[in-house]
Amino acid sequence: MTEYVDLYDLNHQATGRVMLRGEEVPRDCCTMVVSFWVRDRAGRLLLEQRSPEKRWFPGWWECGGGCVRAGETGFDAARREVQEELGFTAPDSRWRLLGELENVEVMEGQFFHHWNLSYLVETEGEPVLQREEVAAVRWFTREELDAFLTEDAPVTKYTRRLYQQYRERLWQPMVTGQKRPK
Repeated sequence: MTEYVDLYDLNHQATGRVMLRGEEVPRDCCTMVVSFWVRDRAGRLLLEQRSPEKRWFPGWWECGGGCVRAGETGFDAARREVQEELGFTAPDSRWRLLGELENVEVMEGQFFHHWNLSYLVETEGEPVLQREEVAAVRWFTREELDAFLTEDAPVTKYTRRLYQQYRERLWQPMVTGQKRPK
């Protein structure tokens, strides 16, 4: 499936231009991506193990995420990705925007500049995995996840960075009556 993504200037303003997902990002632009952390009602967080067929970091553990398609909001993309990868749906009141981060890196000689919106969603039940994306999942208590991330476990550096950034907020109780995330 051909997917297009919107291009944003370095101040995160839409440029009105799109590009094919996976192409190299122009140096004066960035794309928007989302990451999401899933928490169950028992307060555990879920990590996904990437499919062994993935181009980058096959079999590594991460929080979920994906590209924001052209015309989508970050929140709409996060909801879509959670549903596609894990089969979860949740009302707006069970979502929280954690924050925004810049990520600039070169992988296999290709330049990437992403503007990342990170979300927390609280769900019920067990996931239904999209096998092309997710090989397995594991639920963690705070103590278990802190220990897992300090081991030599194959966890993406971006997931480690996001966890460091949002660690305290990820474990806080959900506040009811919040407005819809952006």
